[in-house]
Amino acid sequence: MAARLFRMINKRLGTLTITALSLVGVIALGGCSAPTVEQDPATPPVQSSEAAPESSGSSEPVSPTESPSAAEEMPAGAPELPEGSQWAESSTQGIRFAVPATWSVVDPQKLFTSGSEQDIEAAATEMGMTVAELQQASTQIDIMVMGPAEAQFAPNVNVVPTALKALPTEEMMAAELESVGATPAQGSTQSTDLGEVIVVPYVLELESSTVHGRSILVPVSDGFTSITVSHVTDADAEALTEQLLSTLHGI
Repeated sequence: MAARLFRMINKRLGTLTITALSLVGVIALGGCSAPTVEQDPATPPVQSSEAAPESSGSSEPVSPTESPSAAEEMPAGAPELPEGSQWAESSTQGIRFAVPATWSVVDPQKLFTSGSEQDIEAAATEMGMTVAELQQASTQIDIMVMGPAEAQFAPNVNVVPTALKALPTEEMMAAELESVGATPAQGSTQSTDLGEVIVVPYVLELESSTVHGRSILVPVSDGFTSITVSHVTDADAEALTEQLLSTLHGI
């Protein structure tokens, strides 16, 4: 079901704006990672994330394209890395923010340009996608971050570049979310180190789970980029969004 949704939305990309495109990450990463309990071997983040403390330490992402550590040089005045977190970095968009330390951080473009065939296959399996689907996503999603599965859904954060040069209204963002089947709530404008961002909460009903998310438009050097936060409860989505925005900064 999730793979079909993924392909369906990608077929519609020509008619959707980039704001709605951010939901490709929700469908491809979240929907595809919703197997039943009996399908543990295919549940992407559970094995890798929970096994990390024994094999490589829970503070390191399992992806071969690792995010920067707290020890690396930080921009002057940048927020400190919260305890139990790691940095997720988009070098192309020039942004960095904190995500849980046990989550997997993948730069799909780097994965396909510098990763081995084994790395690529492992990442695709971890995300519940085929290599072809992951490669297709790599042309549109800049950073993929996935957490351990909860209630048959893997919480995730995705960074999607946009062509927007002007900030749309909250109503326009809500309309785009509705166009791909999500139910938006009242949006808000919030302040970050990068400037004002628009945050629109939404709920997306999948076949096997309900996704609570936030669609966020963030100012970057050449326009705006989209960040999508998806979780199993609204409270979890809000908490993850608050941490993301409080640590969001330029690099």
